[in-house]
Amino acid sequence: MNNYKKCLIASLCLSITPGLYASDHALEFTKIKLTDKFWTEAPAIGDIDRDGHMDIVVGPYWYRGPDFKKRYMISAATETFERTKADGSQETVEGFEGALGAGKVTNNTDSHFTKIIDLNNDGWPDVLVVGMEPGQNPNQGSSVSASWYENPGRKALTKHLWKRHLVAENVGSFCVDFFDLFGDGAPVLLGMSIFAGMPGGQVGYFKPDGSDASKLWIFHPISAPSDEYHWFEHGLGHGDVNGDGRIDVLASDGWWEQPESHEHDVLWTFHPFPFALGPGQIRQGVLLFDIDADGRPSFSSVYGGSQMYVQDLNRDGFPDVIMSLAAHGYGLAWWEQLKDRDRFGNTQFKRHIIINKKPSENKYGVVMTEMQAIAFEDLDGDGLKDIVTGKRFWSHGGGDIDPESSAPATLYWFKQTRNADGIVEFIPYLVDNDSGAGAQIAVGDVNGDGRPDIVVANKKGAFVFIQKKP
Repeated sequence: MNNYKKCLIASLCLSITPGLYASDHALEFTKIKLTDKFWTEAPAIGDIDRDGHMDIVVGPYWYRGPDFKKRYMISAATETFERTKADGSQETVEGFEGALGAGKVTNNTDSHFTKIIDLNNDGWPDVLVVGMEPGQNPNQGSSVSASWYENPGRKALTKHLWKRHLVAENVGSFCVDFFDLFGDGAPVLLGMSIFAGMPGGQVGYFKPDGSDASKLWIFHPISAPSDEYHWFEHGLGHGDVNGDGRIDVLASDGWWEQPESHEHDVLWTFHPFPFALGPGQIRQGVLLFDIDADGRPSFSSVYGGSQMYVQDLNRDGFPDVIMSLAAHGYGLAWWEQLKDRDRFGNTQFKRHIIINKKPSENKYGVVMTEMQAIAFEDLDGDGLKDIVTGKRFWSHGGGDIDPESSAPATLYWFKQTRNADGIVEFIPYLVDNDSGAGAQIAVGDVNGDGRPDIVVANKKGAFVFIQKKP
């Protein structure tokens, strides 16, 4: 732990980190520590001030590119905590209590999803945020909300705070996304609407008002109500699962088929499938259990994984699914969609483990827990999308809820390869061992050299990994 604290003292740190395996495919990155403070688990990349350089949003701040040495406020940064110094005196530290503190506080930040997008069509990128209302706890009946902060234009380079527009309340799921679900050029917020004061909710989307995005966004359900949907549901994604040209919605327990018509908010057809089950596991409600050789269950984690992606990996004409298996446990996998259906006509998938609980379960000997966020992007420019994921360090405050909670906060990219025999493989390369990831990973060209870079944020702070030229 002392080594971790020493690494966090400097607010800006540069280093070169090679890939784990020496090969022609290993990428190298320059690591920039934006801050050692815990403000968010969901950074975002975009040109806030329209100067042609990418900037990075970290909680209530944005860091101006291209060097990210200066930060500006978006919203009031009032969160602090007290810690005891080596001499026994107390000091006040800005941000939520993360790795700089005792690690026993389980608070979440007020942002687990962030996207930079111009919502009022004034030409200036705004910031959309989903997360807990500041200073509140949803377990005590308060709200997780969606808000967007209106870019003040030239005033963004001053101490001027951005105007906040609250557009949706009672928003569930860690894996929300704002994207063009219907191919009509009008993005919506995919997530869950949680029933206020009652257990459960529905999967669906929040649609902005086309004439005024500052008005409350209307929720449109696609699923039936379920008491298993909750504030911080794990596992949600989207993609064309059945190849009909329409984007479907996936969750840990199945997928919803988008209908031809959306009149009268018709519910989408649900196809059940246990995507979040690893080897030798069963589900009981929202909990996940391991089954030993004698059939005895033992608690493993909460049920549900990460963001879910859809792509035909093996080029057999049937789209497959990529995800982590357990946000607070083990398992990274892709599910191969099979041609045959079960006796009820449901779509079937075959699980392919990339990494799991034991080093022996993959030929590279890699093990990592708490892969709550994954990105699926072409990192090395070979035309195939790769996986980027990392350990969400101290998800629940460094206690016993998460396995190996204090293990090194590793960050990996997994190169997608297709062998001559058609076998798909994801080869792991270590990016860093003292950063990890949060609830969302941002991948984009930060420095304008045409190569994708990686931005992460969690209880260890916020970090940029600039891909080096080969």
